[in-house]
Amino acid sequence: MPPRGPVTFLSASGSAFSALLRNNRRIGFNLVVSTGQEFVTGLADYLDYALDQPTTRVVAILMETAREPAALRKALARAAAQDIPVVALKVGRSARAAELVTAHSGALAGEDGAYEALFDAYDVLRVRDLDELCDTVELLSAGRRAPSGGFASIHDSGAERALVVDLADEAAVPFADVSARTSERLGDLLDPGLEPANPLDVWGTGSDT
Repeated sequence: MPPRGPVTFLSASGSAFSALLRNNRRIGFNLVVSTGQEFVTGLADYLDYALDQPTTRVVAILMETAREPAALRKALARAAAQDIPVVALKVGRSARAAELVTAHSGALAGEDGAYEALFDAYDVLRVRDLDELCDTVELLSAGRRAPSGGFASIHDSGAERALVVDLADEAAVPFADVSARTSERLGDLLDPGLEPANPLDVWGTGSDT
């Protein structure tokens, strides 16, 4: 049996539904639904039900289309009001993939820009593949939420530090300023030549790092 936890997963893919249930990560579920063709009960209905459950803390959605757009908007607005993060993997971004969505379930994938606007309006975290979905859900279900403000990171590699700076720049994530006192304390600990800055590279000779 999959571990219990705070995550609701609503999936238009039976294969992804099965794969995440058997995940070997720290993801536990309170509700998992393979939504099928949604002939009677739709994605918005399942989302509404999940939001009624006190055990729901994170919602992950793998979707092909919004069959009832107004109902989905209402449910996403409710999730935002309850401060329950929604992570969405929307397939059918490209023209060819949209054709495959129609062939798979008869659904119209819709213009991707419309979904981008929908997700932006209700603070839905959009991911691009299953790896990002799992990473994001695992992070959000840990029980600690990062507040707004500066970010700090510590590395044992100069190249990895530069990579994180590149990624943070693309995502518009600001780094926290380091106070003079903190810089002084770091300087006392670091090997000569290492800069007491944020992000921090601590790898020197390896002595007491």
